[in-house]
Amino acid sequence: MKYKQLFSLIAFTLASAPVYATSVDLDFSNHIESTNLSNSFGPSYNGPVMHFLNVGTHNGKTIDAKVSSEIFGDATFLFHTPNYKDGGGQPEGDIGFLYQVNSPGSAGLIYTFEFYDGTDGLSGTFSVPYTVPEFDMIGYDIDGEPVQSEQVRVFKNEGFYSYQTGSAGASLTAEESVDGQSVLFTGPGTNYSETDTSGAVKFTFKNTSIVTLQFETVTTSGSPFPNPIFSAFDGNWDLDQFIPPVTSSDQSDFGDAPDSYGTLQASNGAEHALSSSLYLGSSIDADTDGQPGIASNGDDLDVGGNDDDGITVLTSLEKGLDSLIRVNAFGSGYLQAWADWDMSGTFDEGEQIIKNHAVINGQQIIPIRVDSDAVIGSVQTRFRLSSSPNIPSDGYAGDGEVEDYVFSVTDPGTTIQHSNYYTAAFEDNWPETGDFDLNDVVTYYRTTIISKDDEVLRFDLTGTITAYGASYGNGLGWKLNGFAESDINLQLARLEKNGGTRPNISPFTGEDKDIASPSGDLVVVASLNLLNDIPINGECQFHRTNPSCSASLESEQMTFSISLPFNEGSEPSVSSLMPLNGGDPFIFGPGHGSYHGDSFTTSPGKELEIHTSDFPPTTRGTLVGDFYGTADDDSDSTSSKYYRTTSNLPWGILISSSWNHPSEYIDISNAYPDFAEWATSGGISKPTWYLNPNGDKTWSTDD
Repeated sequence: MKYKQLFSLIAFTLASAPVYATSVDLDFSNHIESTNLSNSFGPSYNGPVMHFLNVGTHNGKTIDAKVSSEIFGDATFLFHTPNYKDGGGQPEGDIGFLYQVNSPGSAGLIYTFEFYDGTDGLSGTFSVPYTVPEFDMIGYDIDGEPVQSEQVRVFKNEGFYSYQTGSAGASLTAEESVDGQSVLFTGPGTNYSETDTSGAVKFTFKNTSIVTLQFETVTTSGSPFPNPIFSAFDGNWDLDQFIPPVTSSDQSDFGDAPDSYGTLQASNGAEHALSSSLYLGSSIDADTDGQPGIASNGDDLDVGGNDDDGITVLTSLEKGLDSLIRVNAFGSGYLQAWADWDMSGTFDEGEQIIKNHAVINGQQIIPIRVDSDAVIGSVQTRFRLSSSPNIPSDGYAGDGEVEDYVFSVTDPGTTIQHSNYYTAAFEDNWPETGDFDLNDVVTYYRTTIISKDDEVLRFDLTGTITAYGASYGNGLGWKLNGFAESDINLQLARLEKNGGTRPNISPFTGEDKDIASPSGDLVVVASLNLLNDIPINGECQFHRTNPSCSASLESEQMTFSISLPFNEGSEPSVSSLMPLNGGDPFIFGPGHGSYHGDSFTTSPGKELEIHTSDFPPTTRGTLVGDFYGTADDDSDSTSSKYYRTTSNLPWGILISSSWNHPSEYIDISNAYPDFAEWATSGGISKPTWYLNPNGDKTWSTDD
């Protein structure tokens, strides 16, 4: 009815329903946007989107949320009312909204909840989706009246698991859409009180970071116009007299790994609602429950036939090396995969081998890496495809398919060797010195080779961005020596960010693998623009350089990995790459049109490079030579002097240890009293200058 639709996000358990996870209670009271309206509903906000901090907690994590509105048909969105009906004896932590229909016919409102990781430094960034394992929504007064119908549609691919309607004679009806992708709940057409279950419905969602509630109404010409409709979502109310839960789909797909991995429904097993638009392989069949077995073939031998046919291992799984798998998908979604490398009987933290890989309809090749500590022999794996990202290895998903396999791991007799850890730090104002705090880009990294029989099978470069004190965009790369780009198996080569593979991105360019890299020097790229990749907290302005910003807000750091497997027959010898060192790190312009200082009349692109002192630009850095000897630069290629001032001060430094970089706007010579003597002497005096900081002017790497 008008003004009285009420939804609830609550946390309670029904004895008649199996309990797989603790339902997360959500509270929409801590909003970021300031209310700018006052009306009978309470303080309200008339923008289409609201952001909320700490709407709930789960597993030690804080959850933030974004709530968005979108009108369809002849309707108008008016406002949100956060913490609607706050007060004694009233629900708390809810959010209401008001929209109006302006003419007869069909119209409505799409109201979308998106959940994000808001823990510590991610608070308020709304950048990392958070998959909530289970939560409930109760809707009240979806009953309708003579001049308008009242309906709400929910979507299966968003983790919609079950529903309950009222037990009274008049109650909502549920109807699945023709395509099987959604369920529409329609009110009985009579006005009931808010506490009457005749107009109520409870939804349960599992393992999703997004929920879309689509309100649909048909208004007759007998209604006054505009016709306002109010709804609210609350976290504290409860209703009795619900019928037993009904699953959102009466057909599901389960796995067949041993039950210790989460296979049976009673063990919160991996379960997918059957969908005709998304699955692995050529077919999918319905299972009454999981079919656990040591060979993971229960789903292959059942009456539905072998439908676990979406994954094929193309190259052997060798300990510590890379392998290729072929994925055959019907539809587009996110692929997750796990491998129990230590065969402990569970998929432990760190055993996820594919995370949020976007697959499309058809076949695609995906590289995976066998853990260097993997047990030789059989390994249990699990692959899950779904429309939702970040789903775990067990539990319910709204669509897609789970396929379990047992593969074999062999021992190639490999040796793994690491370099020391290095810190590279840059001032990005070249050819001007700027504030000379050398914290515009700071990265901590090491190199690794995996070899067998004195042949290097793979070269890795892994690290962390420990500071970004720049307002400019900057890419990050390395010039390498000892082998050629053509020696590398580009199909297996990969670039990772924060533990996830950047699909089909070449480590030689940072762009799609189909784009050829320039000829010339061997260069690898960790990021085309760190300003877009690192988690900069809005309160801090920069990343881990502002001394007035709490370190807890910047605990999250960007990690990266560049992996270069060699083609068979092109493997370099171990001696040709030893001793392992820090290479030649450099930063570069993020692209034409991005301002990078007053020295450039036009904004430079990637041909602007800034290396550590006395390393020349690569063959890609074609702009640099035009600016030798300008502004503060005193580079002289004839004497192999690069990126230094007249007093030998560098724009980039390389240190073979961790390093406490200067705080924002603190000249490095003030943060490190021995630095200037070391620099002007050409590195002869004070060689351990970096071990003696002025502690109150640096940012500790322990923070």
